[in-house]
Amino acid sequence: MSDILVTSESPDDASVTVALRGAVEGADAPDLRRVLLDVIMRVRPSYLLIDLQAVTVLDAFAVGTLQAAVELAGDVQLSVAVRMCENVERRGGDGADQAVLARLAHDDLLLVTRGCDASSR
Repeated sequence: MSDILVTSESPDDASVTVALRGAVEGADAPDLRRVLLDVIMRVRPSYLLIDLQAVTVLDAFAVGTLQAAVELAGDVQLSVAVRMCENVERRGGDGADQAVLARLAHDDLLLVTRGCDASSR
């Protein structure tokens, strides 16, 4: 089970970070979807950072949820980036989740941090 923390980097909510911690698995997808939809459609920041650096496990369902959020953000002209560690464990899926992450990286929306310390996650 993951923890989800939403923080605003400025008083006017121009920049919002949604940070996740721990294992983000299929059971977490509905909560993650609800939080991301709320930020994108109600808060409407200029910039959204989805921070996965403290995530230890990333399930294929969660990757699909992230993909949908990134696409929705694009539809409403919201700048978005996803930051994660290169050594996060990925579970499930048939490789489609890897293709989603590759597409995000290709579009310069995925920021991968090398050498993350797993003990701090």
